[in-house]
Amino acid sequence: MGEDPGGSGHDAAAGDPAAPGPRTRRRQESGRSGRARRATRGLRAGSRRAIARLRPGPRAWRGATWGVAVALTVVLASGGLLLDSGRPLLLDLLTVVVLGWLVAALATGALLLLGRILAAIPPRLRALGPVAVVLASVPFALGAGPSALLVGLPLVLGAALVGAGVGALATDAPPRGPRLAVAVLGLLVGAGALTAVAGWLLFDERPEEGATLAAAGPHDVVRLAYGSGADERRTAYGEEADVVTEPVDGRALLPGWSGLGGSLRTRYWGFGPDALPRNARVWLPDVEEGRFPLVLVVHGNAPMESPSERGYDWLAEPLAAQGHVVASVDQNFLNLSYTRGWELGEETDARAWLVLRHLELWRDWVAEGHPLGAHVDLGRIVLVGHSRGGEAVATAAAFDRLERYPEDASVALDAGFGIDAVVALAPVDGQYEPGGRPRELDGVSYLVLHGGRDGDVLWFSGLAQYHRARPGEGGVKAAVHLRDANHAGWNTVWGEEDFAGPAAAVLEAGEVLPSTTQQAAALAAVDAFLPAALDGERDALAALAEPGAVGWPDGVAARTRLAHGGEVALLDLEGGLDPAAGALPGSTVTVEGLARWREVALELRLQDAHARAVELAWSEPGGRWSVDTGGAALALDDPVLRLDLAVGDEPPPGFDAPAREPLALGVEVVDVDGRVARADVGDGDGLAPAPDPDRLKAPLPDWAPGGDPLARSVVLAVDDLEAEEGFDAGALAEVRLLPDGAAPGTLLVLDVAVGPR
Repeated sequence: MGEDPGGSGHDAAAGDPAAPGPRTRRRQESGRSGRARRATRGLRAGSRRAIARLRPGPRAWRGATWGVAVALTVVLASGGLLLDSGRPLLLDLLTVVVLGWLVAALATGALLLLGRILAAIPPRLRALGPVAVVLASVPFALGAGPSALLVGLPLVLGAALVGAGVGALATDAPPRGPRLAVAVLGLLVGAGALTAVAGWLLFDERPEEGATLAAAGPHDVVRLAYGSGADERRTAYGEEADVVTEPVDGRALLPGWSGLGGSLRTRYWGFGPDALPRNARVWLPDVEEGRFPLVLVVHGNAPMESPSERGYDWLAEPLAAQGHVVASVDQNFLNLSYTRGWELGEETDARAWLVLRHLELWRDWVAEGHPLGAHVDLGRIVLVGHSRGGEAVATAAAFDRLERYPEDASVALDAGFGIDAVVALAPVDGQYEPGGRPRELDGVSYLVLHGGRDGDVLWFSGLAQYHRARPGEGGVKAAVHLRDANHAGWNTVWGEEDFAGPAAAVLEAGEVLPSTTQQAAALAAVDAFLPAALDGERDALAALAEPGAVGWPDGVAARTRLAHGGEVALLDLEGGLDPAAGALPGSTVTVEGLARWREVALELRLQDAHARAVELAWSEPGGRWSVDTGGAALALDDPVLRLDLAVGDEPPPGFDAPAREPLALGVEVVDVDGRVARADVGDGDGLAPAPDPDRLKAPLPDWAPGGDPLARSVVLAVDDLEAEEGFDAGALAEVRLLPDGAAPGTLLVLDVAVGPR
């Protein structure tokens, strides 16, 4: 027997006849791989045939394109409803549609060119699609910002699917089998998407009618108007004017009234910036004797073709009945226009200057014994402004203390009227800064109101002006945040929504206060503020700081801050950098057992708040923050302690998130002999996180997220505190804050002051 060299008697190399040879194995392996390749080719071919059967045909593509085109045309036409150019409505619609399609064509051409250059964007629908999404989003962008793309995308995709389905089915030989199923499914999905988006946009759960305004007052009211006598647009200021006034030259303050836009504006109104009319609607108490405060009301920036000055009857009528002379000033010719020059730009100073020119009229009427001036007390002047008008009246009050216009000293302001008080409804702040510096208000009482659902001024902008207001010895200031108020609700001409047309559809409307409730709340605040500002009667104003104050209509959630010139400040956060120094000479601030103690700058949502605060954080019981009087006793009769407090957003050290529960706080007042009076402050006193209501409908994300540092004034009458025997409320020496450490928290202390009741 021969020896097996491989060590195996079954090796084919050893000549086993049952084992295939190398050539046979190669043929077998080749047969298996060939079958696999043929199976793969068959699978690929089948997939291509299936895809070909499902692929949209030319008619489907054309239908998709037509669907997008129709949707875009409808959206553009809805924008045409806003023009209000005075021409036929059909002409406005055609103008917007033609211009919109011109933009679409130019933008599509640019995208196609870019796509061909980059070989990334094929023609047909995908060339039109991105542009259509953007253009379909534009009408909603005013309210939702970049989030509007989340509206435009399903609109365009839904329209494309509907168009593709219709195009595929509307043929001489309709598709069958899988292609028919895909066409029908696309049509149904597209129609469902369009229906869902349309329903989401159009159907809101509107709030029920709100509170009615309070009873007017003891006087009957006379209504009239003064104006140029030659107004081509409003007969009340033209041929029907009760009193004819001279125009004024505002060219030095209106450089934007120029060029083509200026020419269109002049052509519409019949006058230019050299002949601005002094027009106003007036409400007078119907009396034979007596003199009353003068109140000028200034509207905001809406389309100039709408009579915005007519939107404040709810305020003017009751004020006149209560004993005020009220004039709602016409500045519509300074407003924006969709067809005539858009916006003038940088015109807030002109609005303020024009207010002074109206006051000039009233001063002349009083001096001349004119019937309009017979019952006016120029020693009590109040300016009320809404939106851009809110900044204008604050600027007018600042101009009233100046001899010359800061931007051009050759322009004399001719002011010195002695404006006593300013009321601002949802004002802007910072659009005009005199001499490039934030506007200060010295010796002027100031009230500002703002709504948490304001879709126009997205943050509590007027709070910055509140911090820069120093009302003086006999003055007051107050800031009121109404959680569910919006922007338009304070002007009856502007409607219920903060935006007109499609943009209004993205705003959350279900929780917004009815406009009558919002107006009733503003009137309650004004009724409490004016006696305090003009006559020193502060009781009603102080009551508005109480949670659930009687002055607010039902359903109104308000957070109020206030201060008056007769107080003694114990905390000075603007005058120095030392956190351990108080406001009085020699006074000190001390801290025990707190995890964090520092000073911080306050920031509004989109603006500097122009204020600072002490930030205190704790994670366990036993902490204390206190400020003393430097050894001197504050000798005040019937003293009141005011604390401006807010819940902080920064978590305490060692915690990942800020506490979102209401805080509890002990407040102690110590007299010169060390005796203590105490009160406990908690959720019922407003120490809860600041509200941040949803401005946009879910699920749209707010493009300006975050809230404002909304503090609230906690006002404590020292005599009413729980005190140790012998405590002397007329000899205060120290104020202590003792956070309840049962739960971690962060507190902002914006102000500590003591004053007379």
